Amino acid sequence: MKLQCGCKNISIDWIRNSVELNCRVCACDYCQKNKAEYISEPDSSFSFHINDADNHKVVKHGHETATFHECKNCGVVFVTCEIDETCYGIINAKVMGVKGYILDPEPRDYSAETVEERLTRRKDRWSKVHS
Repeated sequence: MKLQCGCKNISIDWIRNSVELNCRVCACDYCQKNKAEYISEPDSSFSFHINDADNHKVVKHGHETATFHECKNCGVVFVTCEIDETCYGIINAKVMGVKGYILDPEPRDYSAETVEERLTRRKDRWSKVHS
């Protein structure tokens, strides 16, 4: 699946296996402010390309275990996390124009997770990212 943000600055090539796409919403202030709807599949992978590095912004929050990749024109495009020398990620389906997904309307609150629990969840649920 080939995806692009609205201004076409960041593109993603997502290799996936399942038919059904399920999205979730994070309850943190940052993700709520950005109205992000995240999608990933444990048995999938994606690579990304940034056309104009000046319009790419990297943001970290809280425990600083995740890296939020933003297009300065479109918002949060995807999030990555390095675990045991492997990069995992989730895609903001809303910004990347993904269609036909099922949105879980209940925001997920991950604030009570320990860093270890957070990394385990990401390793189990997020897609692998190849640069």
